[in-house]
Amino acid sequence: MQGHIDKLSKHINFEIEKKPIGAIQWDFICSIPEARESLLKNYEIGPESIFLYLTNQCSMKCNECINSKNDEELNINYIKNILEVEKRKKLRYVVLDGDPLLSNKIYEIIDIINDLGLSYSINTFQCPSETLLKKVQNTVAKIQFKMQDLENKENNKSIIKSLKLCKEYNIYTAIIFTINNTNYKNIKEMIEFCKKYNVKQFSFSRLSFCPNYGKKENFIDNKKYLEISKELVEYREKEKDIHITSNDALWKGCGACGLTATIYPNGDIYPCAYLKIKCGNIKNGMDESWKSEVFDNIRKSELKGKCKKCKYALLCKGCRALAYLKTNDYQAEDTGCWIEGEQLNE
Repeated sequence: MQGHIDKLSKHINFEIEKKPIGAIQWDFICSIPEARESLLKNYEIGPESIFLYLTNQCSMKCNECINSKNDEELNINYIKNILEVEKRKKLRYVVLDGDPLLSNKIYEIIDIINDLGLSYSINTFQCPSETLLKKVQNTVAKIQFKMQDLENKENNKSIIKSLKLCKEYNIYTAIIFTINNTNYKNIKEMIEFCKKYNVKQFSFSRLSFCPNYGKKENFIDNKKYLEISKELVEYREKEKDIHITSNDALWKGCGACGLTATIYPNGDIYPCAYLKIKCGNIKNGMDESWKSEVFDNIRKSELKGKCKKCKYALLCKGCRALAYLKTNDYQAEDTGCWIEGEQLNE
């Protein structure tokens, strides 16, 4: 029941200045009196999807990165066990995130996922080898490439090579861009790049791809975010061969703690990769985290500021990670949201 904008709703008109994008579907859900109780009961069972970081290794090599590369990476049997246990509850999807192609466990993990009958996708900076593409071509739902911008010519060459290979192996491809104060006016160029190389999905994030680093002053504000969203909605209506979307809270809602959890290479569990509040470790199972105060507060949208009053709070939640990065308070309002008082419950 998580509200999201998709291909079925791309031609529905709505007042974007007064509603988040996801409200196209959320309005219907919010009209059902029992919706809150039903959603919360469903959320409490466990995650529908897990973001799995397989390795501490990263090809970005940022000088500013504060992540320790010395953390022990967990034995694969712990990962297998948590996936088996959570599948018996509700788990359906695994996202191999971070820089998973650098992990020596990736082939074994893919075999485990396939044996369990789970769906999966791969988020990567790397160019997949033909050996990997042959292995995943009939099972992977999507390979999504992460791009900070269009200026890094060397990195772009690698991604272009990857996209051509994926097309050859008939694999669904997506590109996700970080949108910030530096590049937010280059949306058209980003979409044209995707179209040129037969990318099936364009997406964006307000966050840096490195969960350990984010320049607070580089986040787009709510006025720029509204401008970007208007532009992207217009492109959605025109483009036939590419799906334009985002996993951002105002577009699809934040699934953290209700639909998703994130597991780091050492087994530590977080609400999401960017909300760096450790809530448990898979050595102790998922329940320790899933029933923790942090997960419970986010799941129930126990929030502050205008997010607390918003009629869409349970479905949207705002971006908890951005709130935490800006204020050190994961329950604070999402200042990137452009919706004002007229859409808030009094």
